[in-house]
Amino acid sequence: MKILSKINDFIDIKISTYLLLLITFLSGQFKNILIFLILSGIHELGHLIVCLFFKVKVKKITILPFGFNLKIDDISYLKSYKVCIIYLFGPLMFILNLFLIKFLYVHNIISYTTYMFSKNANIAINVFNLLPIYPLDGYHIINSIMQYALTYKKTLILSVVLSIIFFIGLLIYNIYNPQIVITIFLFFMQIMYLKEIPMLYKRFLIEKTYQKKHKNFKIINNYDMYKEKNNYKIEKNAVLDDKKIALKLLSKNK
Repeated sequence: MKILSKINDFIDIKISTYLLLLITFLSGQFKNILIFLILSGIHELGHLIVCLFFKVKVKKITILPFGFNLKIDDISYLKSYKVCIIYLFGPLMFILNLFLIKFLYVHNIISYTTYMFSKNANIAINVFNLLPIYPLDGYHIINSIMQYALTYKKTLILSVVLSIIFFIGLLIYNIYNPQIVITIFLFFMQIMYLKEIPMLYKRFLIEKTYQKKHKNFKIINNYDMYKEKNNYKIEKNAVLDDKKIALKLLSKNK
């Protein structure tokens, strides 16, 4: 019973998902939505595998009407390249899905119609997830890459701008190909993300007080620091390191 309770706590199936499955079952479209959910589940499996490898805590798996969502613990403390790998491994499961779909078709387990639907669904899932819209994989991948070239504050701002621009592009696309549930979900996620930015920046400053060592360093002219570099600022004949700069900024933000 304890195992079943833990599984129930770990896997969260939304009521809307049950309703969608019921509607699709009654309308004869159950097989298509089931294929979509299986492919989405394999996509999330990629994230899960890397999280376990990097010893990142996975809090919960939520099954939404449009796919799976893996809720993981805060990973802002991780190196940016590790964050990139975690989110990149989801889209990379596209290759595994291709082999699986091909195997099932070659061995006459699925029909040609199911094969083509599965193939197109696999492309759609992974291309969609590579869009740089928060909280999709593409957003996190680009964000983590930019952190090696830009300051943390500039990365946040540019990531938000890209997310909003691509979301507007998705809205325009949805005029011709309506995806109401996904669009509403992403809309509210954009609003939540904008509210979270001050907290994210404050958390970044707190982490900088730990004085982590990086291979590269940067002498900065202002107080805009890099995440993946040791920052130094010359001020009044004194040299401020990451910890001192972060503490100074935190004192101003109180």
